[in-house]
Amino acid sequence: MALSGLRKTMNARWSVRPYGETDFDGCLHLNEEAARAWRRHHCTSAESLAERHRHPNFCPETDLFVATQGDGMVAAYVEVRPELDIGRAVLWYLVHHECLDEDLVSCLLDRACDRAAGMGASSAHVNVPEDDDWMRTALASHEFVPIRRFLELRLKMRPARRSEALRDRGLTCRCLQRGEEAELVELQNRCFSGTWGYNPTTTEEVTYRLNLGDCSHDGVFVLRERGEPVAYCWTTAEVGPSEGLGFGRVYMIGVDPARRGHRLGTRVLRVGLSYLAEKGARSVELTVDAENLEARRLYESAGFRPCTAGLWYERRIT
Repeated sequence: MALSGLRKTMNARWSVRPYGETDFDGCLHLNEEAARAWRRHHCTSAESLAERHRHPNFCPETDLFVATQGDGMVAAYVEVRPELDIGRAVLWYLVHHECLDEDLVSCLLDRACDRAAGMGASSAHVNVPEDDDWMRTALASHEFVPIRRFLELRLKMRPARRSEALRDRGLTCRCLQRGEEAELVELQNRCFSGTWGYNPTTTEEVTYRLNLGDCSHDGVFVLRERGEPVAYCWTTAEVGPSEGLGFGRVYMIGVDPARRGHRLGTRVLRVGLSYLAEKGARSVELTVDAENLEARRLYESAGFRPCTAGLWYERRIT
C-alpha cells in the first residue's frame, strides 16, 4: 500500500515502537518524500541518513521511535538527542505530509518525552518551522510552549576570489589542520558559553562532524592573533535537494568574547564566503537567534536576508 490515502486508515493500523534495523529504508523513503513535499533539506541518501544514526551519544535502537503500519511502512518518526549539560533533550521529528494525525503525533511525543526523562533531561525542546501551523497547534495541545525564535538567512552569491589580505596587526587566517580538533573545541566552547541552546561540545563530536560528507577541515577557517585562535568560521557545502545547484552553509561562526568589537567576525566570515564561492555555491544559508542583534547586524552587512524562521518549543519534564 502506498502512502497516498494513508491518513484515513492510520488510527486503525499504525503503531509506535523503537527503531529496528529493518526500518532504515522506510525512514529514508520518508525523508525523500518530505524533501519533495516541503522542499526542505533532509537525509535523501542512504549515506547521509546512516551518518546521522552514527552520531556520538545517539543510539537509534533506544533514541529513535517509528510509527509504522502493519506492513512495516514508516509514516513518522522522532529522534531524541541528549544535551544534558544544559538539561535538555532535543526532539527531531518527521511526519509524512498525508499522515498529519493528532493521535499519531501525540503518541510519538509521549514516547519521546518518556525517553528524554529516562536520559535525565529536565526539558524537551522541538524546533518547528514558523509556517507549520498544524504542528505548532499539535505541540501547544501537548504542553509545549514557544520560547525562542530563530531566523534562516540566505545570501545570493556572486563569483569571488579568496581574500589575499589575511595578515593585519598580527592576524593570520588558515583552514583547520588535522590534529587541531581539540583546539577548535576549546575555542568554540569559549565563544558560545552561556548562549541559549548551546550544549558544550567534545573533541569526539567535532571530529565526527568534520568527517561527514558535507564537511571538511578545508572548510573551517581559524583566525589567529599572534598565534592564538580568536575567531573561526565553519562552512559546509552541499547539493540542493531538487535543482541540483550547489549551495553552502555557514554552520558556525564564533569570536572569542575577549576579542569582540574588533570586526574579527567580519574578517573570518569574508574568508568563509570566499571559500564557498570557489566551491561553486550559488547561495549560502545560516541560522541565527532572532535575539542576537549583534550577529544579525554582521550577517545583514554581508548581504544576508531573512527567508524563513523557526520556533523552539519547550515541554518541562518532571
